[in-house]
Amino acid sequence: MSSSSWPYQVADCEADLYRYLEEYFMFWKNDYLVTTEYHSSRSFSVIVARLDSPHGWNVHLQTMVYFPLIEKSIVVDIGMECDGARPLTWIKRVRVDTDFDIFPSASLVPDFNKLQYHSLDQSPLHIEHVDLTTFNELFSSAHIDAETFPPTLYVYGICQRTCSRAEGAEKDDSPRIVCSNVKYPDYLSNFGNNGTYHPAQLLLHVALNDKLFDDGFYFVMSELDGGLLEGCRWSATRYQNVGGDKHDGRGYYGATLSETEFPIVHAKKHVLGMSNHVGHPLLLNVPDRHYFYHNLYHSFRSYHRGIPFLSKRNQIVYGANVRNSHANNFREFTRRDCTQREHFFQVCAPLLEQKGILHYGTNIARYNQVEYKYILDIDGHGSTWDATAWKLNSGSVLFKTESNYRQWFYGQMERGVHYLEVRDDFSNLEELYHWCETHPDECEWISRNARELFQRVYSYRSVIEYMRHLAETLAS
Repeated sequence: MSSSSWPYQVADCEADLYRYLEEYFMFWKNDYLVTTEYHSSRSFSVIVARLDSPHGWNVHLQTMVYFPLIEKSIVVDIGMECDGARPLTWIKRVRVDTDFDIFPSASLVPDFNKLQYHSLDQSPLHIEHVDLTTFNELFSSAHIDAETFPPTLYVYGICQRTCSRAEGAEKDDSPRIVCSNVKYPDYLSNFGNNGTYHPAQLLLHVALNDKLFDDGFYFVMSELDGGLLEGCRWSATRYQNVGGDKHDGRGYYGATLSETEFPIVHAKKHVLGMSNHVGHPLLLNVPDRHYFYHNLYHSFRSYHRGIPFLSKRNQIVYGANVRNSHANNFREFTRRDCTQREHFFQVCAPLLEQKGILHYGTNIARYNQVEYKYILDIDGHGSTWDATAWKLNSGSVLFKTESNYRQWFYGQMERGVHYLEVRDDFSNLEELYHWCETHPDECEWISRNARELFQRVYSYRSVIEYMRHLAETLAS
Protein backbone atom coordinates (compact mmCIF):
# COMPACT_ATOMS: atom_id res chain seq x y z
CA MET A 1 0.00 0.00 0.00
CA SER A 2 1.38 3.41 -0.96
CA SER A 3 1.71 6.18 1.62
CA SER A 4 -0.97 8.17 -0.25
CA SER A 5 -3.56 5.42 0.43
CA TRP A 6 -2.38 4.48 3.94
CA PRO A 7 -4.82 5.67 6.63
CA TYR A 8 -4.10 8.74 8.71
CA GLN A 9 -4.57 9.36 12.40
CA VAL A 10 -7.04 11.93 13.71
CA ALA A 11 -5.66 15.46 14.11
CA ASP A 12 -5.52 17.43 17.36
CA CYS A 13 -6.50 14.63 19.70
CA GLU A 14 -4.88 12.53 22.42
CA ALA A 15 -5.88 8.86 22.72
CA ASP A 16 -4.84 6.65 25.60
CA LEU A 17 -5.94 4.07 28.15
CA TYR A 18 -8.42 5.29 30.75
CA ARG A 19 -8.70 4.17 34.39
CA TYR A 20 -6.55 1.10 33.83
CA LEU A 21 -5.78 -1.14 36.82
CA GLU A 22 -5.98 1.43 39.57
CA GLU A 23 -4.95 -1.23 42.11
CA TYR A 24 -1.26 -1.11 42.95
CA PHE A 25 1.34 -3.81 43.58
CA MET A 26 0.01 -6.13 40.87
CA PHE A 27 3.29 -5.86 38.92
CA TRP A 28 1.56 -6.27 35.56
CA LYS A 29 3.77 -5.38 32.62
CA ASN A 30 1.19 -5.47 29.84
CA ASP A 31 2.20 -2.77 27.39
CA TYR A 32 -0.25 -1.09 25.03
CA LEU A 33 -0.23 1.32 22.13
CA VAL A 34 -3.38 3.40 21.65
CA THR A 35 -3.90 5.36 18.44
CA THR A 36 -6.65 6.55 16.10
CA GLU A 37 -7.61 6.09 12.45
CA TYR A 38 -9.50 8.78 10.54
CA HIS A 39 -12.45 7.66 8.40
CA SER A 40 -14.54 10.75 7.69
CA SER A 41 -15.35 14.16 9.14
CA ARG A 42 -17.52 12.50 11.78
CA SER A 43 -16.13 9.01 12.13
CA PHE A 44 -12.89 7.42 13.31
CA SER A 45 -11.60 4.28 15.00
CA VAL A 46 -9.68 3.80 18.22
CA ILE A 47 -6.98 1.14 17.83
CA VAL A 48 -5.39 -0.68 20.76
CA ALA A 49 -2.38 -2.96 20.24
CA ARG A 50 -0.55 -5.01 22.83
CA LEU A 51 3.20 -4.52 22.51
CA ASP A 52 4.71 -6.98 24.99
CA SER A 53 3.10 -10.19 23.76
CA PRO A 54 1.50 -11.74 20.65
CA HIS A 55 -1.53 -12.55 22.79
CA GLY A 56 -4.53 -10.45 23.72
CA TRP A 57 -5.53 -9.12 27.13
CA ASN A 58 -7.77 -10.45 29.87
CA VAL A 59 -8.74 -7.14 31.47
CA HIS A 60 -11.55 -4.82 30.45
CA LEU A 61 -9.95 -1.89 28.65
CA GLN A 62 -11.31 1.60 28.22
CA THR A 63 -9.72 4.45 26.32
CA MET A 64 -10.21 8.21 26.33
CA VAL A 65 -9.92 10.34 23.21
CA TYR A 66 -9.40 13.97 24.18
CA PHE A 67 -9.74 16.91 21.80
CA PRO A 68 -8.13 19.78 23.76
CA LEU A 69 -8.72 22.51 21.16
CA ILE A 70 -12.49 22.05 21.32
CA GLU A 71 -12.54 20.82 24.94
CA LYS A 72 -14.31 17.54 24.20
CA SER A 73 -13.48 14.00 25.31
CA ILE A 74 -14.93 10.60 24.45
CA VAL A 75 -14.58 7.44 26.56
CA VAL A 76 -14.46 4.39 24.29
CA ASP A 77 -15.10 0.90 25.63
CA ILE A 78 -12.58 -1.59 24.19
CA GLY A 79 -13.45 -4.65 26.26
CA MET A 80 -11.50 -7.84 26.87
CA GLU A 81 -11.60 -9.56 23.50
CA CYS A 82 -9.32 -9.03 20.49
CA ASP A 83 -10.75 -9.36 17.01
CA GLY A 84 -7.69 -10.81 15.34
CA ALA A 85 -4.01 -11.56 15.48
CA ARG A 86 -1.17 -10.17 13.43
CA PRO A 87 2.20 -11.86 13.08
CA LEU A 88 3.74 -9.76 15.83
CA THR A 89 0.99 -8.20 17.90
CA TRP A 90 -2.67 -8.28 18.87
CA ILE A 91 -4.88 -5.34 17.95
CA LYS A 92 -8.50 -4.28 18.27
CA ARG A 93 -10.37 -1.49 16.48
CA VAL A 94 -13.54 0.18 17.74
CA ARG A 95 -15.37 2.58 15.44
CA VAL A 96 -16.64 5.86 16.89
CA ASP A 97 -19.10 8.37 15.42
CA THR A 98 -19.01 11.97 16.59
CA ASP A 99 -21.43 14.91 16.64
CA PHE A 100 -18.62 17.33 15.74
CA ASP A 101 -16.18 17.61 12.87
CA ILE A 102 -12.77 15.95 13.00
CA PHE A 103 -9.86 16.14 10.58
CA PRO A 104 -7.03 13.86 9.44
CA SER A 105 -3.56 14.55 10.78
CA ALA A 106 -0.28 14.43 8.89
CA SER A 107 0.71 11.27 10.83
CA LEU A 108 0.02 7.84 9.38
CA VAL A 109 -1.47 4.98 11.36
CA PRO A 110 1.34 2.58 12.39
CA ASP A 111 1.87 -0.49 10.26
CA PHE A 112 0.97 -3.16 12.80
CA ASN A 113 2.34 -5.93 10.58
CA LYS A 114 5.81 -4.41 11.12
CA LEU A 115 5.38 -3.40 14.75
CA GLN A 116 7.56 -5.74 16.78
CA TYR A 117 6.44 -6.71 20.25
CA HIS A 118 8.93 -7.08 23.05
CA SER A 119 9.01 -9.93 25.54
CA LEU A 120 11.55 -8.72 28.11
CA ASP A 121 10.96 -8.94 31.82
CA GLN A 122 7.95 -11.23 31.68
CA SER A 123 9.24 -14.05 33.86
CA PRO A 124 11.19 -13.80 37.13
CA LEU A 125 14.86 -14.59 36.85
CA HIS A 126 16.51 -17.20 39.02
CA ILE A 127 18.86 -15.03 41.04
CA GLU A 128 21.25 -16.83 43.36
CA HIS A 129 22.36 -15.11 46.54
CA VAL A 130 26.09 -15.24 47.29
CA ASP A 131 28.18 -13.53 49.93
CA LEU A 132 30.45 -10.66 48.94
CA THR A 133 33.59 -12.79 49.14
CA THR A 134 32.14 -15.18 46.56
CA PHE A 135 30.97 -12.25 44.44
CA ASN A 136 34.52 -10.89 44.34
CA GLU A 137 35.77 -14.28 43.23
CA LEU A 138 33.23 -14.39 40.39
CA PHE A 139 33.90 -10.77 39.37
CA SER A 140 37.56 -10.16 40.05
CA SER A 141 37.33 -6.58 38.80
CA ALA A 142 34.76 -5.53 41.42
CA HIS A 143 37.06 -5.26 44.48
CA ILE A 144 34.20 -4.83 46.96
CA ASP A 145 35.17 -4.52 50.63
CA ALA A 146 32.81 -6.92 52.40
CA GLU A 147 33.52 -5.31 55.77
CA THR A 148 32.47 -1.78 54.78
CA PHE A 149 29.94 -2.29 51.95
CA PRO A 150 26.81 -0.24 52.83
CA PRO A 151 23.70 -2.32 53.64
CA THR A 152 21.60 0.00 51.45
CA LEU A 153 23.38 -1.22 48.33
CA TYR A 154 22.85 -4.38 46.28
CA VAL A 155 25.30 -5.77 43.77
CA TYR A 156 24.12 -7.95 40.86
CA GLY A 157 26.10 -9.86 38.28
CA ILE A 158 25.86 -12.22 35.30
CA CYS A 159 28.70 -14.58 34.46
CA GLN A 160 29.40 -17.83 32.65
CA ARG A 161 29.22 -21.02 34.70
CA THR A 162 32.67 -22.46 35.36
CA CYS A 163 31.96 -25.13 37.96
CA SER A 164 32.16 -28.81 37.04
CA ARG A 165 28.94 -30.78 37.01
CA ALA A 166 28.22 -34.00 38.86
CA GLU A 167 28.76 -37.21 36.95
CA GLY A 168 25.72 -38.04 34.86
CA ALA A 169 24.20 -34.56 35.25
CA GLU A 170 23.12 -32.65 32.18
CA LYS A 171 25.42 -29.86 31.09
CA ASP A 172 24.15 -26.43 32.12
CA ASP A 173 25.32 -23.67 29.79
CA SER A 174 22.94 -21.06 31.14
CA PRO A 175 24.54 -17.95 32.61
CA ARG A 176 24.78 -17.61 36.36
CA ILE A 177 22.91 -14.65 37.87
CA VAL A 178 23.91 -13.61 41.37
CA CYS A 179 23.14 -10.93 43.93
CA SER A 180 24.81 -9.90 47.17
CA ASN A 181 23.78 -7.65 50.03
CA VAL A 182 24.93 -7.56 53.64
CA LYS A 183 21.49 -6.78 55.09
CA TYR A 184 19.39 -9.64 53.68
CA PRO A 185 21.52 -12.76 53.30
CA ASP A 186 18.51 -14.75 52.10
CA TYR A 187 17.80 -12.67 48.99
CA LEU A 188 15.05 -14.76 47.48
CA SER A 189 12.79 -14.82 50.57
CA ASN A 190 13.36 -11.12 51.24
CA PHE A 191 13.04 -9.59 47.77
CA GLY A 192 9.90 -7.77 48.95
CA ASN A 193 12.19 -5.78 51.27
CA ASN A 194 14.66 -5.14 48.47
CA GLY A 195 13.86 -1.81 46.84
CA THR A 196 16.14 -2.55 43.87
CA TYR A 197 14.49 -5.83 42.86
CA HIS A 198 12.29 -4.72 39.94
CA PRO A 199 14.56 -2.21 38.16
CA ALA A 200 17.45 -4.65 38.62
CA GLN A 201 15.41 -7.47 37.04
CA LEU A 202 14.78 -5.38 33.94
CA LEU A 203 18.43 -4.39 33.61
CA LEU A 204 19.50 -8.03 33.99
CA HIS A 205 16.96 -9.13 31.37
CA VAL A 206 18.33 -6.58 28.92
CA ALA A 207 21.93 -7.64 29.55
CA LEU A 208 20.97 -11.30 29.06
CA ASN A 209 18.98 -10.60 25.90
CA ASP A 210 21.81 -8.55 24.38
CA LYS A 211 24.50 -11.00 25.55
CA LEU A 212 26.54 -8.37 27.37
CA PHE A 213 27.98 -10.77 29.95
CA ASP A 214 30.76 -12.60 28.11
CA ASP A 215 33.41 -10.82 30.18
CA GLY A 216 31.23 -10.66 33.29
CA PHE A 217 28.55 -8.01 33.80
CA TYR A 218 27.83 -6.48 37.18
CA PHE A 219 26.40 -3.33 38.72
CA VAL A 220 25.80 -1.77 42.14
CA MET A 221 22.39 -0.24 42.90
CA SER A 222 21.11 1.78 45.85
CA GLU A 223 17.70 1.02 47.30
CA LEU A 224 17.37 4.50 48.85
CA ASP A 225 14.88 6.96 47.39
CA GLY A 226 17.65 9.54 46.94
CA GLY A 227 20.34 7.10 45.83
CA LEU A 228 23.81 6.74 47.30
CA LEU A 229 23.93 10.34 48.57
CA GLU A 230 20.43 10.53 50.06
CA GLY A 231 20.51 13.01 52.95
CA CYS A 232 23.81 14.57 51.85
CA ARG A 233 23.97 18.26 51.12
CA TRP A 234 24.25 18.85 47.38
CA SER A 235 27.65 20.12 46.28
CA ALA A 236 29.22 20.92 42.93
CA THR A 237 32.67 20.04 44.32
CA ARG A 238 32.03 16.47 45.48
CA TYR A 239 34.98 14.87 43.67
CA GLN A 240 37.36 13.85 46.48
CA ASN A 241 37.21 10.05 46.48
CA VAL A 242 36.99 8.47 49.94
CA GLY A 243 36.40 4.92 51.11
CA GLY A 244 32.95 3.42 51.21
CA ASP A 245 33.35 2.85 54.95
CA LYS A 246 32.35 6.43 55.80
CA HIS A 247 28.63 5.61 56.12
CA ASP A 248 26.86 5.67 59.48
CA GLY A 249 26.53 1.90 59.82
CA ARG A 250 23.02 1.88 58.35
CA GLY A 251 24.31 2.75 54.88
CA TYR A 252 23.64 6.52 54.96
CA TYR A 253 26.35 9.06 54.20
CA GLY A 254 24.40 12.24 54.97
CA ALA A 255 25.99 12.95 58.37
CA THR A 256 29.45 11.61 57.59
CA LEU A 257 30.72 13.19 54.35
CA SER A 258 32.10 16.65 53.82
CA GLU A 259 30.82 18.63 50.83
CA THR A 260 33.86 17.63 48.75
CA GLU A 261 33.81 13.88 49.43
CA PHE A 262 32.35 11.04 47.34
CA PRO A 263 32.37 7.41 48.59
CA ILE A 264 33.89 4.73 46.37
CA VAL A 265 32.35 1.32 47.12
CA HIS A 266 33.73 -0.77 44.22
CA ALA A 267 36.41 -0.57 41.57
CA LYS A 268 34.29 0.73 38.68
CA LYS A 269 32.92 3.45 41.01
CA HIS A 270 29.50 3.91 39.37
CA VAL A 271 26.41 3.45 41.57
CA LEU A 272 22.89 3.21 40.16
CA GLY A 273 19.94 4.89 41.86
CA MET A 274 16.25 5.61 41.30
CA SER A 275 17.01 9.28 41.84
CA ASN A 276 20.43 10.78 42.31
CA HIS A 277 22.20 14.04 43.04
CA VAL A 278 22.27 16.30 40.00
CA GLY A 279 25.47 16.51 38.03
CA HIS A 280 27.68 13.75 39.46
CA PRO A 281 29.05 11.53 36.66
CA LEU A 282 29.43 8.43 38.86
CA LEU A 283 25.72 8.36 39.78
CA LEU A 284 23.60 6.70 37.09
CA ASN A 285 19.81 6.63 37.06
CA VAL A 286 17.38 3.75 36.66
CA PRO A 287 13.57 3.92 36.53
CA ASP A 288 12.01 4.05 39.99
CA ARG A 289 10.55 0.97 41.65
CA HIS A 290 7.09 2.59 41.87
CA TYR A 291 6.93 2.43 38.07
CA PHE A 292 6.83 -1.36 38.44
CA TYR A 293 4.71 -1.37 41.61
CA HIS A 294 2.08 0.75 39.80
CA ASN A 295 1.82 -1.41 36.68
CA LEU A 296 4.07 0.79 34.51
CA TYR A 297 2.05 3.85 35.60
CA HIS A 298 -0.79 2.77 33.31
CA SER A 299 -3.28 4.02 35.90
CA PHE A 300 -1.97 7.55 35.25
CA ARG A 301 -2.74 7.41 31.53
CA SER A 302 -5.58 9.85 30.70
CA TYR A 303 -5.28 11.04 34.30
CA HIS A 304 -6.28 14.54 33.14
CA ARG A 305 -9.79 13.08 32.56
CA GLY A 306 -10.31 15.53 29.71
CA ILE A 307 -11.02 18.41 32.08
CA PRO A 308 -10.52 21.66 30.09
CA PHE A 309 -7.72 23.76 31.57
CA LEU A 310 -9.76 26.97 31.72
CA SER A 311 -12.55 25.26 33.66
CA LYS A 312 -10.20 24.21 36.48
CA ARG A 313 -9.98 26.02 39.80
CA ASN A 314 -7.73 29.08 39.76
CA GLN A 315 -5.50 27.90 42.60
CA ILE A 316 -2.29 26.05 43.34
CA VAL A 317 -2.90 22.74 45.10
CA TYR A 318 -0.51 20.71 47.21
CA GLY A 319 -1.49 17.51 48.96
CA ALA A 320 1.24 15.39 50.50
CA ASN A 321 2.69 14.28 53.81
CA VAL A 322 5.01 16.59 55.70
CA ARG A 323 7.23 13.60 56.46
CA ASN A 324 9.65 12.05 53.97
CA SER A 325 11.57 15.25 53.35
CA HIS A 326 14.96 16.63 54.34
CA ALA A 327 16.63 19.93 55.23
CA ASN A 328 19.33 19.17 52.67
CA ASN A 329 16.73 19.43 49.89
CA PHE A 330 17.36 23.17 50.01
CA ARG A 331 19.84 24.22 47.32
CA GLU A 332 20.51 27.86 48.24
CA PHE A 333 18.27 28.51 51.25
CA THR A 334 20.15 28.04 54.52
CA ARG A 335 17.46 27.04 57.03
CA ARG A 336 18.72 23.93 58.83
CA ASP A 337 16.16 23.47 61.62
CA CYS A 338 13.43 21.88 59.51
CA THR A 339 12.84 20.01 56.28
CA GLN A 340 11.78 21.66 53.04
CA ARG A 341 8.21 20.40 53.33
CA GLU A 342 8.01 21.53 56.97
CA HIS A 343 9.15 25.00 55.92
CA PHE A 344 6.43 25.10 53.28
CA PHE A 345 3.67 23.97 55.65
CA GLN A 346 4.80 26.18 58.54
CA VAL A 347 5.78 29.41 56.79
CA CYS A 348 4.62 29.64 53.19
CA ALA A 349 1.35 27.74 52.88
CA PRO A 350 -0.71 29.63 55.52
CA LEU A 351 0.07 33.01 53.94
CA LEU A 352 -0.77 31.85 50.41
CA GLU A 353 -3.96 30.20 51.63
CA GLN A 354 -5.08 33.47 53.24
CA LYS A 355 -4.64 35.17 49.86
CA GLY A 356 -6.79 32.53 48.15
CA ILE A 357 -3.89 31.39 46.00
CA LEU A 358 -3.27 27.96 47.57
CA HIS A 359 -5.27 24.95 48.69
CA TYR A 360 -3.16 22.52 50.69
CA GLY A 361 -3.32 19.64 53.14
CA THR A 362 -2.04 16.16 53.81
CA ASN A 363 -5.14 14.24 52.71
CA ILE A 364 -6.14 15.73 49.37
CA ALA A 365 -6.73 12.87 46.93
CA ARG A 366 -4.59 13.25 43.86
CA TYR A 367 -7.61 12.43 41.70
CA ASN A 368 -9.15 15.64 43.05
CA GLN A 369 -5.95 17.67 42.65
CA VAL A 370 -6.34 17.35 38.88
CA GLU A 371 -9.28 19.78 39.16
CA TYR A 372 -6.84 22.64 39.96
CA LYS A 373 -4.91 24.60 37.34
CA TYR A 374 -1.56 24.42 39.14
CA ILE A 375 -0.11 21.47 41.07
CA LEU A 376 2.93 21.86 43.31
CA ASP A 377 5.58 19.14 43.66
CA ILE A 378 8.16 19.12 46.49
CA ASP A 379 10.94 16.53 46.75
CA GLY A 380 10.87 13.92 49.51
CA HIS A 381 13.90 11.80 50.37
CA GLY A 382 14.65 12.06 46.66
CA SER A 383 12.57 12.75 43.55
CA THR A 384 8.85 12.16 43.92
CA TRP A 385 8.58 9.34 41.34
CA ASP A 386 4.87 8.52 40.93
CA ALA A 387 3.82 12.04 41.96
CA THR A 388 5.91 13.54 39.17
CA ALA A 389 4.37 11.04 36.75
CA TRP A 390 0.70 11.75 37.40
CA LYS A 391 1.26 15.50 37.73
CA LEU A 392 2.89 15.59 34.29
CA ASN A 393 -0.25 13.97 32.86
CA SER A 394 -2.74 15.90 34.98
CA GLY A 395 -3.63 18.51 32.37
CA SER A 396 -2.54 21.12 34.91
CA VAL A 397 0.69 23.12 35.13
CA LEU A 398 3.35 21.43 37.22
CA PHE A 399 5.05 23.75 39.72
CA LYS A 400 8.23 21.88 40.68
CA THR A 401 10.79 23.03 43.24
CA GLU A 402 14.37 23.41 42.06
CA SER A 403 15.85 20.07 42.95
CA ASN A 404 19.11 18.48 44.02
CA TYR A 405 17.87 15.23 42.47
CA ARG A 406 17.22 13.94 39.00
CA GLN A 407 15.48 10.88 37.56
CA TRP A 408 16.38 8.94 34.45
CA PHE A 409 14.35 11.14 32.08
CA TYR A 410 15.10 14.59 33.52
CA GLY A 411 17.42 15.34 30.61
CA GLN A 412 14.26 15.52 28.48
CA MET A 413 12.26 17.63 30.96
CA GLU A 414 12.81 21.35 30.35
CA ARG A 415 12.03 24.21 32.69
CA GLY A 416 9.52 26.58 31.13
CA VAL A 417 8.52 23.93 28.59
CA HIS A 418 7.21 21.04 30.70
CA TYR A 419 7.02 22.68 34.14
CA LEU A 420 7.63 25.93 36.01
CA GLU A 421 10.42 25.99 38.55
CA VAL A 422 9.77 27.14 42.12
CA ARG A 423 12.69 28.38 44.21
CA ASP A 424 13.72 26.04 47.01
CA ASP A 425 12.37 28.47 49.65
CA PHE A 426 9.11 29.04 47.66
CA SER A 427 9.81 32.79 47.53
CA ASN A 428 8.65 33.07 43.88
CA LEU A 429 5.55 30.87 44.19
CA GLU A 430 3.12 33.79 44.34
CA GLU A 431 4.89 35.50 41.45
CA LEU A 432 4.59 32.35 39.31
CA TYR A 433 0.91 32.08 40.16
CA HIS A 434 0.15 35.62 38.99
CA TRP A 435 2.17 35.10 35.81
CA CYS A 436 0.13 31.99 35.02
CA GLU A 437 -3.15 33.76 35.68
CA THR A 438 -2.26 36.36 33.05
CA HIS A 439 -0.79 33.88 30.54
CA PRO A 440 -3.40 31.12 30.06
CA ASP A 441 -2.30 30.25 26.53
CA GLU A 442 1.28 29.66 27.67
CA CYS A 443 0.00 27.54 30.55
CA GLU A 444 -2.04 25.33 28.25
CA TRP A 445 1.04 24.91 26.04
CA ILE A 446 3.15 23.84 29.04
CA SER A 447 0.43 21.41 30.15
CA ARG A 448 0.22 19.92 26.66
CA ASN A 449 4.01 19.50 26.52
CA ALA A 450 3.97 17.78 29.91
CA ARG A 451 1.35 15.27 28.75
CA GLU A 452 3.42 14.50 25.67
CA LEU A 453 6.51 14.01 27.83
CA PHE A 454 4.60 11.60 30.06
CA GLN A 455 3.59 9.52 27.04
CA ARG A 456 7.14 9.42 25.73
CA VAL A 457 9.25 8.69 28.80
CA TYR A 458 6.96 6.28 30.66
CA SER A 459 6.32 4.09 27.63
CA TYR A 460 7.65 0.63 28.49
CA ARG A 461 9.40 0.47 25.13
CA SER A 462 11.19 3.73 25.99
CA VAL A 463 12.14 2.41 29.42
CA ILE A 464 13.56 -0.77 27.88
CA GLU A 465 15.57 1.25 25.36
CA TYR A 466 16.91 3.44 28.15
CA MET A 467 17.95 0.33 30.11
CA ARG A 468 19.56 -1.11 26.99
CA HIS A 469 21.70 2.00 26.61
CA LEU A 470 22.57 1.88 30.34
CA ALA A 471 23.52 -1.81 30.13
CA GLU A 472 25.82 -1.10 27.17
CA THR A 473 27.43 1.72 29.13
CA LEU A 474 28.02 -0.55 32.13
CA ALA A 475 29.33 -3.37 29.97
CA SER A 476 31.85 -1.08 28.28
